[in-house]
Amino acid sequence: MHDRVRNAGPRSSHALDPLDVEWQRMTMGVERLCAWTGPLFLVIFFAAFIGLADMWPPRPPSWSAEQIKAFYLEDVLTKRLGIAICLFAWTLMVPWTVVLAAQTARIERGFRIFSIMQLAGGISTMAMGEIMLLFWGINTFRPAEWPAETMRMLNDLGWFIFVMYWAPGVLWCWSVAAPILLDRSPEPTFPRWVAYFNLWVGLCYFPASLGLFFKEGPMAYNGIITVWIPAGVFFAWYGVMTYVILSGIAVRKRRLSAIQS
Repeated sequence: MHDRVRNAGPRSSHALDPLDVEWQRMTMGVERLCAWTGPLFLVIFFAAFIGLADMWPPRPPSWSAEQIKAFYLEDVLTKRLGIAICLFAWTLMVPWTVVLAAQTARIERGFRIFSIMQLAGGISTMAMGEIMLLFWGINTFRPAEWPAETMRMLNDLGWFIFVMYWAPGVLWCWSVAAPILLDRSPEPTFPRWVAYFNLWVGLCYFPASLGLFFKEGPMAYNGIITVWIPAGVFFAWYGVMTYVILSGIAVRKRRLSAIQS
């Protein structure tokens, strides 16, 4: 049914069952709601991560263990609150990931391999993000009792995930691009620039691995090349793809209305 609606032109004479039409309209409403969890995630996460937890910008990996411990001893309750809110915000990645995969699943035929890869990439990114936040949360749990070296290790573990867990993100972006490039329908669901944009975003993640080799400078895990550019690109991608999802849903709604008329 979705394929028929997607491929139907504005003058299609297909007659749709009223129950099918109502179901599709309800589905599109749910998808719009899921799409808006993208901006909601960004707003809540940034407010809590920067404003409350004070985790951005990353503290330099060259800091001593005592400096890291002193950082976590400052405003402990505020940091705990910020990390707790971030844990909630990060889970909003799940409905957004699912609704993005649902859009490309309508393009694919047969086994929706690329859409399933998107789900794998997005859900694994969400799961590792939760673990990342928990490492930092542990440092706020007993900051006066933990040894300084242990706290620096946990801090490093969190930032290693944030910065260097980039490969699933590449899989995620490129599996969005693939079905769009392979779409040969007369009225493609998404313009081809969306595919090229996702290919470019995936490439931008590769320099993040440099954080494994440097403790100072632009290629350390707090450097512009290793974290600022990849992280900025990721969050910008989130905003752009939210717009793309909402635009795609609007196109489907217009086509459904055209079929009914």
